[in-house]
Amino acid sequence: MYAASFFRIVRLATRSPITPALRVRTLVSSRVHASHPHRHSLDVEEEKPDDTPKKTPRNKDIPFKVVRIVDPETKKPSDPMPLSRVLDMLKETVDGREVEVRYAEVVRPPSDDLGGYALVRLFDRAAMYELGKQRKVKALESRRKNDQKEIQLTWTAASGDVQHKLRKVRQEIERGRRVSFVVTEKDGHTPVQPAKRRAIMDEWLASLEDVAREWAPRSEAKHMIIVFLQHKDRALPSGAASPKRAK
Repeated sequence: MYAASFFRIVRLATRSPITPALRVRTLVSSRVHASHPHRHSLDVEEEKPDDTPKKTPRNKDIPFKVVRIVDPETKKPSDPMPLSRVLDMLKETVDGREVEVRYAEVVRPPSDDLGGYALVRLFDRAAMYELGKQRKVKALESRRKNDQKEIQLTWTAASGDVQHKLRKVRQEIERGRRVSFVVTEKDGHTPVQPAKRRAIMDEWLASLEDVAREWAPRSEAKHMIIVFLQHKDRALPSGAASPKRAK
């Protein structure tokens, strides 16, 4: 009996171990199948890489005790210094109390050309706040610019030109843009009467009514009408005036 137990232990000890290079996690499930009451399943699950974006380390979260900072005057790396000293540089006394007016952020990881140190840059909070506001304004202007398209035509344009421009209006609206459809007189031609101009415009817009609608009042000036169109399923802008037509 004791001999059998001894040999059983020896056999277990000499079995090949699972190599850690596989980097897998074995999960022994106790799920029991109805047709196989004593059957156990063995699942092998590979470790997946973490695709979560990593935040750039800031302030106390910087994982280095000694770093180099970007010199604000020369824009070159400073001599190595303790991170604690860098953190002390973030504060200033304002109205009798210490305020953190800057933040430190790693801009380059440790590298040979930095002597093995990470490079940290100090950012002025107020300046970065203003920069963020400016970027938001520019982004909004860019979106508005990309959101609107102007297409021009003349009252006396040939039928082929008219159909081409109306197709362009349709295409831009189907792409999600708003279109300013500008129709004016061609130099040297007899002016078209106001009533006829409106009739022509209504006829052209009738060919677009399956996809477009007016989202703002028409603008009518001497020899010119501007119609503001958008997709008929798109919500009107907040506070938009009723698109009543000029009489």
